[in-house]
Amino acid sequence: MKNTIVLLLLIGLCAPVVARAQNTTDRPVRDGVPGREVFCARLEQMSENMAARHAEASDKLKERYDQALANRSDRWGDRDSERDEKRDAANDRREDTYAKLRDRAQTDEQEQAVEDFIAAVDEAIAERRAAIDAAVDAARASRDALAESRRDGVDSAVDEYKAAVEEALRVALAACDDEDADVAAIKEEFMAALQAAKEAFRSAREGHKGDFDGDAATIREERKAAIKAAVDAFRAAVAAAKETLKAAFGEA
Repeated sequence: MKNTIVLLLLIGLCAPVVARAQNTTDRPVRDGVPGREVFCARLEQMSENMAARHAEASDKLKERYDQALANRSDRWGDRDSERDEKRDAANDRREDTYAKLRDRAQTDEQEQAVEDFIAAVDEAIAERRAAIDAAVDAARASRDALAESRRDGVDSAVDEYKAAVEEALRVALAACDDEDADVAAIKEEFMAALQAAKEAFRSAREGHKGDFDGDAATIREERKAAIKAAVDAFRAAVAAAKETLKAAFGEA
């Protein structure tokens, strides 16, 4: 989910009335109507439309969450398919190599050495693949949990932003009830409250993004380390099996 889009969706909740409010109180009278009445009417209209705007923004955010989840699932599925295809191709090449080794064996000792080598390599490959699969699955589970945690954090920040906007409206509308109220002051306080809400949301969003990026990097590094350990163990096992096979063929 794009962070900038989240902010724009939320700011869009109050953008229409804010734009009109900028021009409302600059003139005492507009089209024969006192500026206070025009401004306060705009606030009332915004208050009445707020629930629908909140619902619309929330629906769009949910759509983006769901789409991000679907995209991640598709991406992982493609990687799994590609990995399976590569493993199948490697299996075919390995069987060709095994056949050639069996053809080279001339004695019972050499034949047994070849079978022992094949068994050792197959076991090493099975262990390597299982370790890699486990590392990938663990990383994906951690990534899903991290995404869910970030979603909860952003949702909380969204709720706080909405509450701040609603409170700014409530205070401004309450002030509008006073016929002698200073409309310019109401507007100034209202705009300041909206700006503070926006900045608070920006700060919360950036904090969640920083935590997410750092944790995601940790997950990637842990996955890489686990895969490297599996590959290193595989190489060591195969190297030892090769030395035993060479000795049987008098090549050590």
